[in-house]
Amino acid sequence: MIKFDNKFTYITLGIFFLLELVLAVIIQLVSGVYYGISTLTSVSIACIVVGIFYKQTDKHLLTIIALITTVCADLFLCGLVKFHNDRVVAMVFFCVTQICYFYRLYLNQEYTSTKRVHLALRVAIPAAAIIATLVVLKDNADTLAIISMFYFANLLLNVVYAFIQFKRAPLFAIGLLCFALCDVLIGFAVLDEFMTIPPFIKAINDIDLNLAWIFYVPSQTLIATDIAINEND
Repeated sequence: MIKFDNKFTYITLGIFFLLELVLAVIIQLVSGVYYGISTLTSVSIACIVVGIFYKQTDKHLLTIIALITTVCADLFLCGLVKFHNDRVVAMVFFCVTQICYFYRLYLNQEYTSTKRVHLALRVAIPAAAIIATLVVLKDNADTLAIISMFYFANLLLNVVYAFIQFKRAPLFAIGLLCFALCDVLIGFAVLDEFMTIPPFIKAINDIDLNLAWIFYVPSQTLIATDIAINEND
């Protein structure tokens, strides 16, 4: 097993934070292909950091798979890979991401009874979210909407369970919360395509900032940092 001293960890994380900060600013200033490159670079760097500190544990394996599928999703969302239905493919990758995080959280639970409750919620809540989507959107419900609700239901459950296990991995919990806030903002923009949105959501959508990435960059940074600083987990 590779050992990293504190100096190596601090220097690596210092460079990591600086790069992510610079990219977070660039993302707000550029558009087009430069936007795609800068956003994908931001997520890819987080994946690389997890690779640097990788150990043969379930936590590390599930986290690096989750970050790899996040990179794959962003390849489609940022327009760097073209497909006939980019957003659907991206959401499938994001679903895999959240399933990896779910399994990581599930393995942390010690008691069979709590694991059973967790599994029951994993079935019931996404199913309820999909049914609600079909009822509310009716004929406007499509594959993207259904997959997105499955994804978001699992993300919210991951946030809840990460905060239940907060003492075990606080940065991971906060990172997932930022992930959820990012997706709430994206959801506000997508809702505008399906229905008349309330004025406060329209006001948020009209803000001249890429609010989603203000949360998304920290989310991936915190999730990767959790791996780096918890070397004994």
